[in-house]
Amino acid sequence: MNCDLFETDFQGAEFKNIIFNKCNLSGTQISKVVPKNLDIRNSNIQNMSIEISGLKSLKVDTSQVIYFASTMGLDIKD
Repeated sequence: MNCDLFETDFQGAEFKNIIFNKCNLSGTQISKVVPKNLDIRNSNIQNMSIEISGLKSLKVDTSQVIYFASTMGLDIKD
């Protein structure tokens, strides 16, 4: 990991054009934030808290899509 932001509280922060590349974002709070062009691909997002509205402009990788879908209660079947 390039940076460790474990359990950081970003509530109410303004994110615009930020890239978290290979960062530990596990347990991070990104509630009440509407990110604009936030890239978290290749980062650890386990137990990350983000509102559904914050997902709109979020750049994620495939495994992160599956993680967010499962946290929203989707039952994913192949």
